[in-house]
Amino acid sequence: MGSADTAGAREVIAAIDKEELIDLAVRLGSINSPPGSEGDAADFVHQWLKAQGIAARTVELSSERRNVVGRLRGSGKGRHLLFNSHLDTDRRGPLAWWTAGDSGIEPEVARVDGDKVIGKAIVNDRGPMACWLIAAAALKRSGARLKGDLLLTAVCGEIGMAPVDEFQGAGFLGKGIGTRMLVDSGVVTDFAVIAESTDWAISELECGCAYFRILVRGTSVYTPWHEKGATLAEHPNAAIKAAALAMEVDVWARDYERRSSFKFRDASVIPKASVGAMRSGAPYSPSRTAANAALYVDVRLAPGANPLDVQEELRSLPSKLGLDADVEMYLYRRGYQAQGVEPLVTSTKKACEQILRKAPPPVPSGYVSMWRDRNIFSEVGIPAVSFGPPRSGGRDTKGPYGLYLDKSDMHAAAQIYALLALDLCNRDR
Repeated sequence: MGSADTAGAREVIAAIDKEELIDLAVRLGSINSPPGSEGDAADFVHQWLKAQGIAARTVELSSERRNVVGRLRGSGKGRHLLFNSHLDTDRRGPLAWWTAGDSGIEPEVARVDGDKVIGKAIVNDRGPMACWLIAAAALKRSGARLKGDLLLTAVCGEIGMAPVDEFQGAGFLGKGIGTRMLVDSGVVTDFAVIAESTDWAISELECGCAYFRILVRGTSVYTPWHEKGATLAEHPNAAIKAAALAMEVDVWARDYERRSSFKFRDASVIPKASVGAMRSGAPYSPSRTAANAALYVDVRLAPGANPLDVQEELRSLPSKLGLDADVEMYLYRRGYQAQGVEPLVTSTKKACEQILRKAPPPVPSGYVSMWRDRNIFSEVGIPAVSFGPPRSGGRDTKGPYGLYLDKSDMHAAAQIYALLALDLCNRDR
């Protein structure tokens, strides 16, 4: 590490064991924890914190979904800091094969191959979680003194889900529901770090999002009596109409992306939109045309964008094809630019320079164009950034290894999180 002028920094860094970190990440990343079933992963974190002598409690969303809150209590009059990572990973679940292909039904098992810690759950998001867990344990073991409290939150329900149609109940709540529950329960601090992959960049802005269902109606007709009509509007099959409408939505999405993009500092913010799901008919009985078909559209929103404007644009599309369709929004989350975040940014940059020997890079477009739990903290007035190590293996599971984090990056992240906490929590309020 470079020069560390914060009292106790060298002792804290020395207390971070790389192999212990990797072992913790692999154990965490091997727990099956899809959205709606994060209970086992939460229990693991809760028990681990208690074993380290760190006060911890759970906050339950449902019988299968829990948040964990750990706390290193400060001596007083310092800044309070919170680390946040999510327990859920967007594989498995009731429609896993349809959403993720064969990889969606593979066991969620992390592994190590040389310098790589491999697994989607490692990258999103239990690898960064392991980094700040080990950082907190190092602060505890080294006897480092903090003036402000350090809160440690492992949350359920970050992955983008929302109840719709027959998919109802607490198991389908997502997009920040766990973090929202915590802040509503009084888990608040002066600053928050959302520990996710950012390629060492400090992300102060993230987009919002809205989900829309576009319902197209047709007529159920037995195949031998199926007359297709002369126009799309006359076609009885709602599935055919919806397929044509999906292409129209895709054309609109390309234009929407162009119109909505803007620059933030050195980053390109590109809110995108896509048709994420389609459904119609009965797969076990395709002998009748579909009476109903639906498209499910994910639209990312620039901070300050009005989702009702997007809804009106989507409602105008069916008429271009001579169709009538019902457009309904079933999830909305605002995007935000962090305010009052300068002390946190300063401490993060300082820690990066100490460990990486360089300043954080500009934020890649994808990280400021997505939605993360950072927005929940901005919404309630807590200055927050997203910050974490680089993810490797591409933005999906292609490549010989799939998604992974480098051991050295994880070790560096744990050190940065520890120095960040040591610096910020010792700043006077």
